[in-house]
Amino acid sequence: MTPKMKQCLDFLASFREEHGYAPSYEEIRVHMKMKSRSGVTPLIKKLEEQGYIKRVPILARSIRVVADPHPSGDPAQDSISAPPLTRTKDLDLPWDQQ
Repeated sequence: MTPKMKQCLDFLASFREEHGYAPSYEEIRVHMKMKSRSGVTPLIKKLEEQGYIKRVPILARSIRVVADPHPSGDPAQDSISAPPLTRTKDLDLPWDQQ
C-alpha cells in the first residue's frame, strides 16, 4: 500500500466513524490536497481492487472500509464496523449478500 492510499484509507475510516457516513469525493479531494476530483477516482478504485473498501458505484457516499487500516492483532478489532446506510434499507447492496 502506498502512503497516499494509507492516508486515504485512514481518512475514510475516521470520517465514517466521526460522521456516520462516508465522505464525498470532494471531501476526500480536499483532505488529500488534490487539485481535482479526478485524482480521487483511481485511488478509490485501487483501494477497492485490493480489498480495503467496498462501494456501490452508482450510490453516493457508499464507500465502506472492510479492512482495518490499523491492525491491532486482536481478531475482534480486524475490521471497522460501519453503521448501516440509512437511506438504502430497501436496496440490495453487494455487502449485504453473504
